[in-house]
This record gives sequence, structure tokens and C-alpha cells, in this order.
Amino acid sequence: MARIVNERDFYPIVCSRADAATPHWKCENGDATRLGAYLEVFEQPPEPSEVLAWIDSEGLECFDAAAERLRYVYVTVDGPMWPQASVEAAVDAYRTEIARSRGHSTSTARGDALGYLGPGFLAESRDGLGVLEWSVSVVGGVVRGLAQNHSERLWARNVAVTVTDADGTEGMWQFPLAVQPGELMPFEIEDWTGSDVPSEIRFDVSADLSPTIDLSRSLMFRWGWVETTREEFLAYFPHEATVGVIPEGTFEFLELIIERAAPTAQPRLAEAARQQTISNLVAYSAAFDSTGAVSDVFELIPMALVSDPHGWVEVRTIPAELPDGRVSTSATFTAVGGIPMIWVGGSAADAEHSSESQ
Repeated sequence: MARIVNERDFYPIVCSRADAATPHWKCENGDATRLGAYLEVFEQPPEPSEVLAWIDSEGLECFDAAAERLRYVYVTVDGPMWPQASVEAAVDAYRTEIARSRGHSTSTARGDALGYLGPGFLAESRDGLGVLEWSVSVVGGVVRGLAQNHSERLWARNVAVTVTDADGTEGMWQFPLAVQPGELMPFEIEDWTGSDVPSEIRFDVSADLSPTIDLSRSLMFRWGWVETTREEFLAYFPHEATVGVIPEGTFEFLELIIERAAPTAQPRLAEAARQQTISNLVAYSAAFDSTGAVSDVFELIPMALVSDPHGWVEVRTIPAELPDGRVSTSATFTAVGGIPMIWVGGSAADAEHSSESQ
């Protein structure tokens, strides 16, 4: 009986009082046959209390799943909370959880980040963007780093990172992609003549936040390591689609293929995501120094292979109609010297037609 109780608690259902009034008997082992034979002798179903009394007298492991599973839940952004016996208890459980978690500033955005290759980071439970101080570098008149969308549910568009110092020197970077909930994004501000000490620079991040998702970010990566030489690599892949410095001799590189994929946070949009045409396709990458700070940010050119060798063409839509008449449903990049961070999607200027509200 203990296992039945555990099962009932682990697989709770929510039903109305009317549903709970109609017994739904469940039994362990072969007890269901004995209970069925008992119930068959009645022209009208007996009261549940009578049946339960008989079950106890016979030592059977049976219970009324409908009545036992009458539960109420408090629905949150992450789904229903643990079921309770009454509406009041469900509300109290929610308030208790809020009080318990107060002061814990991190949480996880729903679903997997698509159109993104890089480490996952916990997001703060607030709607807004901020620069990650540990990622900032100021080298050779260029300010680089990462910002993060701290919201668990809102997308950020028209994101701009502005930097100023005490002398009033100012610079700005605008990111062309929509930034997913919890996602990191790069920035690179050139021609900087201000302070080269990150702690002396003020960072402000502005964006338009909304629950409207951008399906053009619904892209996934397939990738694998390949061993080659510098000569073989240069004979096959174009520089424009390569991240990192191509070394002499033998080395390994990462070939990344991007394709449309269904967003896990919005399963109802799965088919729309797989069938969409993504226009104005852009890709960015970030590299890091030994301290973990961003050392470079650059735009990649998505490409598709038409013929060997050197038969590469630039791809700005997925699917893309190639010069040889084929239709390509993917694009390719390569990375040398480790796994970089990469962002891919349709630029914000073309995102409106592929956006839907969550």
C-alpha cells in the first residue's frame, strides 16, 4: 500500500469535484480481479465508503484514484507547483515557496537556447540586461565583453551597449540579433579613446523587452572534430567562414553545420520553426584570452558548398537556393583552436515576419 500512496503522490492529476465523485478503482497485483467480481453483484454501484470497507476487510491493495487524486495547483511561469488538497493550501504553498526562495537571485530560463553555441549561465530573476564584468577587456582601443539577458521569459531586441568614462568619452555597440531569455551576447566597441581600465568604465545596456519570440533564432548546430594540415584546410575551406588562427602543420578543426530546429520552450511552434525561411542570416563569434575575458568579436559568413574544391558560396537565407539549382537547408562554419561562442539568426531588421508571442 505504501508504494500505491507514493505512486499517487508522484503522478498527481487535477480533477473537478464532479470527476472525483465517480470512483476510479486501481489495485495492485491480482486484486483488481477480486474487486471486479465483488462489484459485479450490485445492480447499482455501492457507495465508495462501502467498497473501501470491503477492501480493508479483505486485505486488498486497492484505492479510489479519482477521489484520492482530487488536487489543486498554483500555476507559475515554470508550470504547476506541487498539488494540494484545496485551493487555499495551493495558494499557501506558493506563498511559502516565494518566501523560501527570496534572496536567491538566480534561476534558469525555460527551454534550450538555440542559434547559440557556448556555456550556459544562470539568469537573475529580473527583467533587464547587464554586462558581465569578468568578461570585459580593453585592448588596443577596443572595448569587448559579454552582456546577458537576465529575464527568464522576455526576449530582448534592439540591444545596445553604451560605454562612458569619467572624462565623458562614449562608445556604443548594437547587436543585430534578438537575445533569448537568459542568453549571453557579445559586444565590441572600436575606436575607444577613453580609459583602458574596465573598472573606470560605465556600462549601460538598453533593449526592447517583450514575450514575443524570434523564430529566426531556432537553429541548431551539428559539429565534429576533423584532423588536417594547414595546406589541406586552406585548399578546402575559405577564410571568411573560419574562426581562429590557422596553424602550421597538423591540427584539429571543428566543422559546424547549422540547421533549423524546433524551440523546446515553445513546442506549439515546432512545425513553424522547421518550415520557416530565415532571411538576413547573420553569425557572430567571440574568442577569449587566458583570463576568460573576451579577446575578439567578429562576424562570420555562413556558407554552403556547391562543388569541390573552393566551391563555397555565401548563404544569407535558410533554405538557400544555390547557383547549381540545389536548395540548401543548412550553412557551414569552421573553428580552429577550440570551441568558440557563436550566435546565429536572422537580423533584427527582418525578424518581424518570423516572430510570435509566447
